[in-house]
Amino acid sequence: MDLALLFDLREEDRLFWFTDLGWMMGPWAILGGLLLGGTVFLYDGAPDHPGPDRLWRMVSAHRLTHLGLSPTLVRALIPHGEAPVEAHDLSSLRVLGSTGEPGTSRPTSGSSGWWARNGFPS
Repeated sequence: MDLALLFDLREEDRLFWFTDLGWMMGPWAILGGLLLGGTVFLYDGAPDHPGPDRLWRMVSAHRLTHLGLSPTLVRALIPHGEAPVEAHDLSSLRVLGSTGEPGTSRPTSGSSGWWARNGFPS
């Protein structure tokens, strides 16, 4: 129900939640996404290897519509700056989600700044 009502996941959507199956978000994304008829994108590997734009390249290449990241992952991407984010067409994204722990209250730089401006406007 969360994905249907809170994340507006539809049959034509593509969901990627950067998580593992050992945490509740893995099964939640797979079961919820497939039950709603959406496409669930799975990836096994680092978000910034072989390059710092790995995550954003996947979003662009696979035209993902829903992206979920933890604040820990966002903070890990900050040292790479905004260039890896801005180098890709992210216009397919229509829903951004965050889980795990509270994010930075006033992120202003790097991927965290992008996330704040595009995902969590004040």
